[in-house]
Amino acid sequence: MGTLSDHLTHLSSTLICMSESTLSTWLEREIRKRGNLSTFAEEIGTSPSVVSRWVRGERRPSPRHCDNIADVLMVDRDFVLDLAGYRPTEEKFAPDDLREKIAQRVRRVNLGNPQNVIILTGIEQVLKENIKR
Repeated sequence: MGTLSDHLTHLSSTLICMSESTLSTWLEREIRKRGNLSTFAEEIGTSPSVVSRWVRGERRPSPRHCDNIADVLMVDRDFVLDLAGYRPTEEKFAPDDLREKIAQRVRRVNLGNPQNVIILTGIEQVLKENIKR
């Protein structure tokens, strides 16, 4: 029978493996949709061998690479960070902060309306370009 420390270490390792396998499964599926691992690796700024290790569950991407993956795949950054086993800290804004007001409105948009999806996609592209500058 091991110590509490041994059990916690084992639990931590198990949770990391579980999150990495979830990430690897999801990432593999997303890369297949896009077609090419090498192109994906180039888009996120790393080598194909590093991405291959992520897909095999041997390593997990750094938080910076998680941001790049989210940008390239156009998914929520926190979603990727959660899959990779990181616990993102949520930035708090005052209720009257313009960013919070916009985020609240975006969460209420009906994505069943194709026009709304087109508008939000356009807004996302503009924001993405401005963040790069």
